[in-house]
Amino acid sequence: MRPSRFDEGGWSLADALERLEGPHRYRHQSPRRWWATVGLARGERVVEIGAGTGFFAAEAARRVGPRGRVYAVDISEPLVEYLWERRRRERIPALFPVLSTSDRVPLPSGVATTELWANVYHGLPRATIAEGLRLLAPRGRLLVIEWKKVPTPGGPPLARRKTLDELTRELARIGLHRRRDGPLGEFHYWAVFRRAPSGGQRRRVRAVRREASPPSRLRRLSPRRRAA
Repeated sequence: MRPSRFDEGGWSLADALERLEGPHRYRHQSPRRWWATVGLARGERVVEIGAGTGFFAAEAARRVGPRGRVYAVDISEPLVEYLWERRRRERIPALFPVLSTSDRVPLPSGVATTELWANVYHGLPRATIAEGLRLLAPRGRLLVIEWKKVPTPGGPPLARRKTLDELTRELARIGLHRRRDGPLGEFHYWAVFRRAPSGGQRRRVRAVRREASPPSRLRRLSPRRRAA
């Protein structure tokens, strides 16, 4: 089985640009059309786990406006540096790249009114999932984009993928319940999750951490710049 980019410590910049920024992807997973579908208000605080090149994060930062924040989190130092350059080049002041490790995102708990996991859930370590839960505000929403569990020209092995029903059952076990869903192009789907009314956020984060696999071999890196 091919390792996920989380197992490998992140893609190189060249790999990420080739895989994530191709014209085919913009045709089939248009960030503008998708954000228009799920909605994003001005002033929101968005966290994307595994933001890569900023394919979805850059458009989100344009939509939240100058009073909003989009924290584009990634474990790859070259990709975070690329995101800072993209922020400057495209003049996106609400975009704040954040360098993380698989078990620690240097952002405060509950910061995200909207959190995005785009094409990463199939490879997320349990410790990263626990961090995602910690970052999500009590009334926040989690947006998940994933590969359909069918043969496709690219993407992760079928054994790693989740059907929408499998994803729904797994996230329900940690207190997240599906509210909306839909297709995204030919090979992907998206879904919106919110916390169960009963809460228990800290308890669930601790439970996920206890189930986490041994610490990743990724070396701990300190962000060169701190997100505002």
